[in-house]
Amino acid sequence: MYRPKFIDFTRRNGKRRLKKIRQAVASGDTSSLLELAFLPMYGKDDNLDRKEFVKEVIQFEIELLKQDPTKELLVALAV
Repeated sequence: MYRPKFIDFTRRNGKRRLKKIRQAVASGDTSSLLELAFLPMYGKDDNLDRKEFVKEVIQFEIELLKQDPTKELLVALAV
């Protein structure tokens, strides 16, 4: 039987999660890079400028590629 699992991204804080992902990557943990694709959908904060947040996420992805071109596939999935 098909039973989809729904995930409510509006309950998550994208800015906070991006900060944690940055810290993890800085310490060598790249296990959460795929989550970058979903960060812009996190939260329902009307005060958050989504366009600027998306730019911030993409800028971080560009920084990752400059540091390590082998992450190209993971970053491409997130964009």
